[in-house]
Amino acid sequence: MLIKSLGNLGGYIGKSLGGGMLSTIGRFTGRTIGNYLESEKVHQNHEEHNKKVFEYYHTGKQIHSLKTAPEAYGDYIPLIFGTVKLHGTIIWIGNFNIKKEATSITKQSSTHNYEHNINYVSIGFALCEGPITKIGKIWHNNQVINDLDYEYTLYYGTETQEPDPLITAAQNNSNCTPAFRGLAYIVFKNINLNDFNNKIPIFSFEVTRNPDITLDCHTTLQNANSYNTADMIQSIVIIPGSGEFTLDPQIQYKYNSNSKSPSVAVNYHNNFNLANSVVSLNQLLNTCNNIKWTAPVVCWFGTNLDANKCKIIPKVEYHNYGPNWQVADYIRDNAQLVSRDLTGNLKYGGSIDDQSLLRYLALLKNKKLKIMLYPIIMMDTNGKPWRGNIHVPQYSASALNLDNIIATFFRGGKEYTAINPKKGSYNYFILHYAKLVTGKVDAFIIGSELKKLTSTYNRFSNNAVEKFPAVSELIELAKAVKSILGKQVLVSYAADWSEYHHIDTNDGYYYHLDPLWACDTIDFVGIDAYFPLTHIQDSNITIEKIKHGWESGEGYDYYFDNNQLKQFNNMDLAWKNIKHWWSKYHTNSDGKQTMWIPKMKPIWFTEFGVPSVDKATNQPNIFFAPDSKDQQYPKYSTGAVDFLIQSKAIKASLEYWQQYSNMVENIFLWAWDARPYPTWPTNPYWKDRELWPTGHWINGKLTSINLAAMILELCIKSGIDSSKVDVTSIDDEVAGLLITKNHKTIDVINMLRCCYFFDIKTSAINKISFMKRNHKTNLQLSARQCIIESNQASVNHTIIAKNQILNNINLKFIDANNNYCLASFNYTLEQENYSQQYNLNLPIVTSLQNVQNICQTILKNANAENIVFSFILPISYAYLEVSDIITLIIEDMKFIIRIMNIKYSQLIIIIAAVTTNIVSTATKTSKELF
Repeated sequence: MLIKSLGNLGGYIGKSLGGGMLSTIGRFTGRTIGNYLESEKVHQNHEEHNKKVFEYYHTGKQIHSLKTAPEAYGDYIPLIFGTVKLHGTIIWIGNFNIKKEATSITKQSSTHNYEHNINYVSIGFALCEGPITKIGKIWHNNQVINDLDYEYTLYYGTETQEPDPLITAAQNNSNCTPAFRGLAYIVFKNINLNDFNNKIPIFSFEVTRNPDITLDCHTTLQNANSYNTADMIQSIVIIPGSGEFTLDPQIQYKYNSNSKSPSVAVNYHNNFNLANSVVSLNQLLNTCNNIKWTAPVVCWFGTNLDANKCKIIPKVEYHNYGPNWQVADYIRDNAQLVSRDLTGNLKYGGSIDDQSLLRYLALLKNKKLKIMLYPIIMMDTNGKPWRGNIHVPQYSASALNLDNIIATFFRGGKEYTAINPKKGSYNYFILHYAKLVTGKVDAFIIGSELKKLTSTYNRFSNNAVEKFPAVSELIELAKAVKSILGKQVLVSYAADWSEYHHIDTNDGYYYHLDPLWACDTIDFVGIDAYFPLTHIQDSNITIEKIKHGWESGEGYDYYFDNNQLKQFNNMDLAWKNIKHWWSKYHTNSDGKQTMWIPKMKPIWFTEFGVPSVDKATNQPNIFFAPDSKDQQYPKYSTGAVDFLIQSKAIKASLEYWQQYSNMVENIFLWAWDARPYPTWPTNPYWKDRELWPTGHWINGKLTSINLAAMILELCIKSGIDSSKVDVTSIDDEVAGLLITKNHKTIDVINMLRCCYFFDIKTSAINKISFMKRNHKTNLQLSARQCIIESNQASVNHTIIAKNQILNNINLKFIDANNNYCLASFNYTLEQENYSQQYNLNLPIVTSLQNVQNICQTILKNANAENIVFSFILPISYAYLEVSDIITLIIEDMKFIIRIMNIKYSQLIIIIAAVTTNIVSTATKTSKELF
């Protein structure tokens, strides 16, 4: 008799992965099936049992840090996946060096000389099994230290690394110096022990390691369509766009020309003896291996939201300090200063020096990257408002006056032309960069998100006055830019997601930007694509829900009018239905067809991204910045940091648009910072560092790794050929996993199953399949189709008593958002007179929001799986597989059940199944949401 089961996978997996079978999955009082728990039931020796799984210190209710014994010999070498915090284990200490330092102190008329010793020592710390990808922050006593204060060499743990020269010299250049191949370690040279009270310091390290998958395994992952989020990114926007020498690949120094004070580096805050932008670019290329396009931002400043008064000019941070700075014909002495806040801090960095920009573009080209230059206005006014709020004031009642104001903003006045504008005008800003980067870029943006200007509607228009004068100005500007850059450079405008489509006026709706999109000098439709993708109040936002959000929900099925939800009566006006807009002719409400021809040009998402904050996909355009009048959190957000939702949204969106690459040709992710992580954001030199945790930046955040790749490496480590492993349906990402004990592979995989809810099954050819728990078939099975045997009921069932169902869980985890400290979360689904509790200890790095979702899903599934069914089917149903979800109809009742066990006996199959709750993995439509 052949048996397939989720509870007992047979000897093949047992021998390959080690340990017992997966019969412990969901074991609770020996009766129920399908709870995803690996821990034992609470008992008197619970604390002792926990210590064998994961060690921690705790005082009262507060858990402080991981327990470590770095000086112990014979420690297990940790195996990590993703990014974790590791305590360094000392593997070598050099000889102590003592340096005598003399100081003099003068009191009144006498001078006293003192001599004191400074103790130095070199130390080597083991980290974990290699090869690792990088290290980030370094801690001592849970305080982040400035790694610039130390000289060290990092060994990534490859099988080809050579012995460290410092250790070799200490061994008298012995040929016996170990290279520690396969072990990642770090050697610090001459640590000043006086900084550590003359004690040997113990450091902790933020370490990232990607799965070590050999080339012959890549096909397995490609077939699974399972990539790290970072590896899917091909185009990215580089910010901040301000900071006089932020982009300069040469180190620049600030000095006061009127004093003898020492110079200070303004763009060198790292341990690599390189300019910040060079280090950051190297980090980008190491993080996002498939980058092809970069879009460096350059900013000038708007002085007023009134278009009639607004000047667009570059600004500087200081007047009396070097180095030399010039942008266009502005130099440090005659440029205006950037504003400061009430505490005296700069509101922005100064505009980027022209020559430093050219050097940076040359660096990008040297790295074989394509470049889209992205000039943007920042508003240096009270509240740092959005540039999209630049507008024509209400007092401009006449058509002619409105037309004159628009001309003044773009050209400086009617007397100037698009290609010869007045200094201080918008065109002067854009044309300066077109002339500066000629021959050095592949694409060029003539403007971004000037929403209120482009939608300025002249209802008194006639043959002499345009209906949308700002759009006409952009068309003329595009012609001027194209004439400078040449036909080989792609040119476009980056419209806001709420701007590109149409506008509603008192006279009806108009596709106001169509003349711009259709003109010969615009090569693609540029959209800053921050569309709302979800409308969810809980935090259980899945990749599938985000994908579905691109073709449903707000802007697609419905819109809000004064907070009232209304369905679109005319799909032509559904502004998130990009496919419909792109593939159709457009007709304004006055009956006139626009110049747009279906599919006439590709679309580029000139910006796309989400902040790393709770429920970010509800409003991806929203960011929190206390000094901005436009700051807020996304709808329903708690404001909690959430790196996982950012990673999910990026991955889901890139995967979704892959199938429409003939339409959306390029997608630029916002954003990568030109300042290197972790110096930025940990160094207080930069004020905006406080915005990093919940901002759109991805530096230091996309360290999650693909769960499929993790499972594949674990299987390979157990001796299973990669061709025998199927991870096709696994698409989750893991922030980090820390293995500090000699666990069996099956135990580690079971830990992952607790959080990511996947099943495992084998085939007749001994292939192991890891399947996400959402495999719902279309099969509706009636009890009448079941075979009745020995006068038994066609379907037998057992209802599990409520007091035997799990209703409380206490989960300990590593908090990704709190310096990787251990944290604990307790969740109860219902308040009952009984309490069936599990304590679950997982060495997984994740966020509190994700843990809440895990606990909620575990308990909901445990309560949903309260009926066990058994029935017999004819052999014609042999196509059914373990973990399939089907609908069972008994009389007038329908049950969604998941197959747990299949036995094949002659011409029948015997099935055991359990009721299931698949809401957590299903995608609700907008109609179900409202």
